[in-house]
Amino acid sequence: MEKVFFSENQMTKSIWIWLLLFLLLAIFVYATVAQVFLGQPFGNQSAPDYVLIVNGLLIIVFFWIFINMKLITEVREDGWYYKFRPFHNKWRFIKWEEIDKTEVRKYKPVYEYGGWGIRSLFGKGKAFSMRGSSGLQLTLKNKQKVLFGTQKSAELEKAIEMIMKS
Repeated sequence: MEKVFFSENQMTKSIWIWLLLFLLLAIFVYATVAQVFLGQPFGNQSAPDYVLIVNGLLIIVFFWIFINMKLITEVREDGWYYKFRPFHNKWRFIKWEEIDKTEVRKYKPVYEYGGWGIRSLFGKGKAFSMRGSSGLQLTLKNKQKVLFGTQKSAELEKAIEMIMKS
């Protein structure tokens, strides 16, 4: 096993997003139970039962994805490792030899990449971020750019310096 110089696990902590998701989930659970199981139409122009059930299941799946969403990053001797769960189950890996430039920097998630998550908008390269506005920008030798959000920018910078010196 390679020596790990830096490791970070990030999850969303935005209370507003959690409240919104929980509110949506509660409304659809209430509507589905009231209409499908208790026979009380939900609203003046209630949707068919199957629409409520399908929408409720979609919200539950989205809620599950959001609960399990986590960006895991590691600096190791041989390269940069990352997983964006639940979308990546195995480590993704970028060798140091494939990287032309590293830069820990501030960025504007919405302006540069269209928000947080896995993004590749606006021709600025790909971004993997959970929250905040600090990240590691990798410029690869093939000219592609990849940005990884971090909450530990000083620690990450030190780890990369250690790797580059050795």
